[in-house]
Amino acid sequence: MSTKIPKQWNANNIEDLNGKVVIVTGSSSGIGLETACVLAGKNATTIVAVRNEQKGAKAIEEIKEKFPSADVNLM
Repeated sequence: MSTKIPKQWNANNIEDLNGKVVIVTGSSSGIGLETACVLAGKNATTIVAVRNEQKGAKAIEEIKEKFPSADVNLM
């Protein structure tokens, strides 16, 4: 089975992820934070997996600012 990937793929191509659980490592900054934010915005239960608890809490605050109803947890 071949899946066709659009030339201009972006977050809009991600379907609703309600009922899915994702773990994003390195999500206190950079691409990990952006990934966690996008997935949380697509209704996935998002687990922010970080080494530094304070940075993780800050990342969750940032995600919640953009998506107040997001289900985001710290690991």
